[in-house]
Amino acid sequence: MRAARVWFGLLFALLVWTGSAHACGWYGDGDSDDDDDVVWVDAQGVPIAAATKPDATSTPRALTKRGNLYRKGSEGVAQNFVQAARWYRLAAERGFAPAQNNLAMLYEQGLGVARDQFEAARWYRKAAEQGNGAAAHSLGQMLLEGRGVIKNRGEGLRWIRVAAEHGHRSAMMELAGLLFTGPAKTRDRVEAYRWWRAAAVRGDPAALARLKAARAVMTAAEVAQAESSADLVAKDDSPDVAQHRLGAAEAISRWRTAGKDFAVLDVRTAEEYVYGRHVPGAYNVPVMFLEPRWNPRTDGPVTRLNREFLSTVKAKIKRGRPLMVICRTGERSAYAVKRLLSAGFQQVFDVQGGFNAWLAAGGPSSSSLDREHIYQRR
Repeated sequence: MRAARVWFGLLFALLVWTGSAHACGWYGDGDSDDDDDVVWVDAQGVPIAAATKPDATSTPRALTKRGNLYRKGSEGVAQNFVQAARWYRLAAERGFAPAQNNLAMLYEQGLGVARDQFEAARWYRKAAEQGNGAAAHSLGQMLLEGRGVIKNRGEGLRWIRVAAEHGHRSAMMELAGLLFTGPAKTRDRVEAYRWWRAAAVRGDPAALARLKAARAVMTAAEVAQAESSADLVAKDDSPDVAQHRLGAAEAISRWRTAGKDFAVLDVRTAEEYVYGRHVPGAYNVPVMFLEPRWNPRTDGPVTRLNREFLSTVKAKIKRGRPLMVICRTGERSAYAVKRLLSAGFQQVFDVQGGFNAWLAAGGPSSSSLDREHIYQRR
């Protein structure tokens, strides 16, 4: 009996543990800042990171990247949290959500500024209201704990759910734990299970253990309901897409084994394909175009969907042929795969991490061009 109690206690601890209850992620330490290895220079060729005064033409994204260099102490710049806070604030005050999130983290941890939970919560809220997943998760945690804000479990759960729905993996894990073991009013073990499934799909190493532990205490009916619920709760994790993903190493292995039977579709822009390198034999059909205009709301170039994407793919590649879809980092290819699946393609696979991951895993590349494979607008 005692052994059973000890086992149940360990099982309960595994289910409720959600990891760190503090800041949930810096902008600039992951995919969202994937060109951080570029050395930015001014008109005189001086590295931007060495600058001490911002210029009026600096975009919020550029200001935030300067802050990242000072925060991390990279590209020959000495780590300086005071300077990092200065650059983040300049971008944050111009409404740039990633900078607002990073500034909030500095306030929460007392780095470069006096520790101030109220200021941290204020900046997290500004970023969260713009859809920043990391900020929404952090704000939710502060609401749950009453740090910098009035404690409010319902609001805290709501913001953590927002973060999870935006694909923030740690928020999925925490939300699942809260739903599984929380008060009866908000407890929902079936939904908790679904969120652990969504985190597992995204590769969270702890999610599979949580699912196994959950199955040990859930009823057979609850497990059946959770497993039969094909629509994973995260916005971008429909089951169709989830089962059509390939890691870079697996994609390379399949490509080498299948040879010409496996078509490769490169959905980057024609410029990226023609003037750079690509998977040998890949067909290029851009899923979207970059316009020579700037979008002040997103602080990035204007993008325009390729209305001829599906018709061009159908003309170039037979629908029954296995198709591997790739872009630079995996974002455009994921969107392209959804469109292709909706159009009736079945053997379609998204290369996770894109061409960057393909090269990192030792995949071959080519700069040769074939008239039949390059994209030509009609």
